[in-house]
Amino acid sequence: LELGMDIGTLDATIISGFPGTISSFRQQIGRAGRGEDISFATYVAMPNPLDLFYVHHPEKLFGAPNEKLLITLTNKYLLRNQLSCAANEIPLSENENLSFGIEDKQYFKEILSYLVNQGLLNKRGQKYFWTGGFFPNGRYNLDDLSENNYKIILKSREKKEEILTSEDESYIFRDLHTGAVYLFEAESYLVEEIDFEQKKVYIRKTDLNFYTESLKHTEISQIKVDNEIFDNKIHIYYGDVKVKHDYYAYREVETLTQEILNYYDLDLPTIEFETKAFWFLIPEHLEAE
Repeated sequence: LELGMDIGTLDATIISGFPGTISSFRQQIGRAGRGEDISFATYVAMPNPLDLFYVHHPEKLFGAPNEKLLITLTNKYLLRNQLSCAANEIPLSENENLSFGIEDKQYFKEILSYLVNQGLLNKRGQKYFWTGGFFPNGRYNLDDLSENNYKIILKSREKKEEILTSEDESYIFRDLHTGAVYLFEAESYLVEEIDFEQKKVYIRKTDLNFYTESLKHTEISQIKVDNEIFDNKIHIYYGDVKVKHDYYAYREVETLTQEILNYYDLDLPTIEFETKAFWFLIPEHLEAE
């Protein structure tokens, strides 16, 4: 689709494993049968709890509504990226906070000031101009957890280097650590080296019979409670939290049999970020039951 190929004549699709959401599942099925003929879709379930759930409860797969996409407009990471992309299109002003769904004008100004201090915006008069030196619309994603992007560089036998793409730092630690198998445009690559100072990941093309999965410890600490309710004997909270991800190891998994082949330790910096969350406390007597 990204190459502009016409898929209107496809008669069948094969889905290898549940893609993660009902919406994605239906979208992949809908890539066939766009003409006048009836199409056929095959769902090949993988040996994991989520796939097995839908195998035993197909009505949940076909009868449930599509998921709703919810985004907190005041999320500082997303708002910084959004304002960077907007300023690249047309200069911004401090009075445009409501246009971006931000009621707190002071918070909006603080985000603009942060971008100025980072050298991404330049304030001239009452306007903020983009001065980042790169194309933000092509770099930032909705799921970025950090402001650091790494270049993915392919190394050939002739020692030539080719930049394939770029990825967010959180994705690097999870799926592009040294020794990881990286899939890109239906090709598999092995990660050989990470240059943290230059923010570069060096990979080489390979053909392996396994894939890799990273293992992590996650620590979530409470910063502030914005709202609290007591329902059905359970305290439910909503507020600010700090999340820490520590990727401590990874494993090699045989593609066909799902057999775990090897474990390897990782020595990577801890990823930290702040976000909104809701959590609840289960009474001890309910835990015992």
